[in-house]
Amino acid sequence: MRNISRSDFLEIISGRQANAPETDAIHRQSATMASGGGSMLHNGLAPYDGPWGGAQLKHLLRRTLFGFTQADYRFFENLPLDKCLDTLLTPSPDYTPPVNTYSNSDLVDPDAAWGETWVHSRFTDMGVLSKKEAEINQKRRDSITAWWVGRLLQHDRSLTEKMTLFWHNQVSAEFFFIFDACKSYKYAAPLRLHALGNFKKMLFDVVTSPGMLRYLSNDQSTAEDPNENLGRELQELFTVGRDAGTGYSQADVMAASRVLTGWATDHHGDTKFHAVIHDTADKVFSDFYGGKVIKGRSGEAGSEELSELLDMILSVRDTALHLSRRLYRWFVYYEISPEAEANVIAPLADTLVANDFDIVPALRLLLGSKHFYAEENIGCQIKNPIDHLIGLSRSFGLNDFSGDIGKQYSAWGSLAARLDDMSMCPGAPPNVAGWPAYYLSAGYQLWINSNTLTARMETIDALLSPSGIICSGMDTGIRLAVLGFTAALSDPSDPDTLVRDSTAFLTPVPFSADIIDKMTSLLSEGGTDWQQVWSEYAADPQDTAKSKLATDRLRNYYKYLLQRDECLMA
Repeated sequence: MRNISRSDFLEIISGRQANAPETDAIHRQSATMASGGGSMLHNGLAPYDGPWGGAQLKHLLRRTLFGFTQADYRFFENLPLDKCLDTLLTPSPDYTPPVNTYSNSDLVDPDAAWGETWVHSRFTDMGVLSKKEAEINQKRRDSITAWWVGRLLQHDRSLTEKMTLFWHNQVSAEFFFIFDACKSYKYAAPLRLHALGNFKKMLFDVVTSPGMLRYLSNDQSTAEDPNENLGRELQELFTVGRDAGTGYSQADVMAASRVLTGWATDHHGDTKFHAVIHDTADKVFSDFYGGKVIKGRSGEAGSEELSELLDMILSVRDTALHLSRRLYRWFVYYEISPEAEANVIAPLADTLVANDFDIVPALRLLLGSKHFYAEENIGCQIKNPIDHLIGLSRSFGLNDFSGDIGKQYSAWGSLAARLDDMSMCPGAPPNVAGWPAYYLSAGYQLWINSNTLTARMETIDALLSPSGIICSGMDTGIRLAVLGFTAALSDPSDPDTLVRDSTAFLTPVPFSADIIDKMTSLLSEGGTDWQQVWSEYAADPQDTAKSKLATDRLRNYYKYLLQRDECLMA
């Protein structure tokens, strides 16, 4: 493994090692971005009408999918931009929830047989679990995390999964603190249901989900003793934001918290509005909200106050601006210049408001804009861990476990553990604010430190090793399908063409001529030239010796390629 410190890597991507020949491409890319990216900002969100070819399409797919396959690329490559967006912005069909793959002779889940979903099961009292119930709940918690990784690996040609993770980052909760696996699932389900839908509907369903009510302690909030957590985070993080200039007050936090009293769970763990503990007095908000008064209501009518609260919060422009900035940092770049604020963020916010916070029109505007395809915005992101690991796994393909659901979940769980080592596992944001790379000034650089970079490199080592990533209860580890990926390239027998096609597919950042020569030479290391190795394998792919020789050469080549800094960029 190539050793690189965090400071060295950050110097590379910020351009301070401009004289290092192998990092010239990243230096050029970063320097262009650092110049302010103004060349296209005068166009703002004007529709993109420039060249539409492989570079632009791959940029779109890198930012909207978790990796893409060569079949995905071929599907899109002859479509115009608007038709590509039609497909990407179509919600994915319904999905199968997580299932029981953990029962055995020593631990039987009484509420869900093997292969059946457990998400509607209930314990009698989550506060007092028996030893067996605690073990089952932990297995279910592992199950939902593995299942989410499976959803990422198996997603179709839709932004649904990308936006599900975006909302998870925007309206964050941690499965560890929710504790109850069923409540965790009920928090996550509306993120996916409304991923390409309406922000207010998603917000209402997530805020009132058993998981969020537990996570932010609203299930303990009463008229006599309102808990501020949900009322505060609803404004500070989920909607209005804490950007400079936002003017909601502590009194607004308290008023919102009083609106939220009564929203808790029943003894089964399902959401229930308890009118008896709801604050029925009027709630008066500050001038920031126009002095809005939400009239107090008694009985079940008290539940209607929440919808009025959300309407009020979404009516202030700060909410649309905050959400637009979060979309920009997710899809474009973490720094927002004053020019981008005026020419991209502001009109994006206008679109959100004009469409009553339906998210698709704003996404279509951003992803179809001149700004999105500006040269300085291509290859300027450091991939987050999910984009990196899941993207590689999807682009290459993994060995197939689809015939055995137990092995499938075991493999997904092993990948989840690797993502956790890289500091980005679904269900495990570091806190209610989400992942810091999307709100702190250091931005994407926060994905890289000595531990997380080592985890990325070791994972590539494992995926390209003969044994693969070892999974519990499995004889075969998880491996990248290097032969299948290479066979789908235009001319895998020609080393120059193989290197050209694979590098263009796997990274937007060009390589120097010296590095290209180095990679080409790797394919013929070991005596027999690459063209002969591949031709002999292609003529008889069932021959074990020929298959092994081609596989070993390709693993050596792809290890060198994938562990380079260029392949960390998107």
